[in-house]
Amino acid sequence: MNKRWLMLTPAGVFGLFVVLLYTFSANAATLRQGSTQAQTGIMFGLANPADTNSSTAIPAALIPAVQEFSDAGAGALNLLAASSKCAAVGLTCNSGDFCQCVETLGTVTDGVGPFFGFPTFDFLLSVNLSHLYNNGNNQGKVCFFATGVLSFIFSASAQINFDTAGAACNATGTGVALYSGGFIIGASTGGFSSASGAGMIGFGGDKTTSVATFDLRGAGSNLN
Repeated sequence: MNKRWLMLTPAGVFGLFVVLLYTFSANAATLRQGSTQAQTGIMFGLANPADTNSSTAIPAALIPAVQEFSDAGAGALNLLAASSKCAAVGLTCNSGDFCQCVETLGTVTDGVGPFFGFPTFDFLLSVNLSHLYNNGNNQGKVCFFATGVLSFIFSASAQINFDTAGAACNATGTGVALYSGGFIIGASTGGFSSASGAGMIGFGGDKTTSVATFDLRGAGSNLN
């Protein structure tokens, strides 16, 4: 695939910066004068955007190295796990709602990155069945909001946890469940206690065979 790059001279870049700065300042002033309504929405728990003008640059030497990783695993599926299992890892159901706890126990079978040794895993997914939405096909299949925790267990004192949220859907096949969501690395133990990172996770389970698989892809720091 060919790529074309547009080279701007220093003078051109500076001129573009001045024009954009002037335009932004004028528009911002107009918005301040024409709107007096208070903001009520909050995105990601932040009431106000960060003030970049007062930010201090972080020295490059203090920025931790980022490692990419990709892992997959397979295990035994239990679509009707005890709700106490999900509650034990913080997956509680909203008051008045009905949630289904799904658990998969197995082994990490493949991977690229820092997670060596093929650890066992425990994937708990809490699916809120009280709020469904059509997933777009013409078979009447539906999806549900879900949250979960995927844990890689290396030993009794070394465990890394991936906190995930996304959508769990019924597939067109009978007894097939699919899940797709994003994740962050949550509170972990042992050598992973300082780990951080994020990525995407995919999951599929078959009720007939009671087998499920997952695929995890992301990047983070302090992973080993």
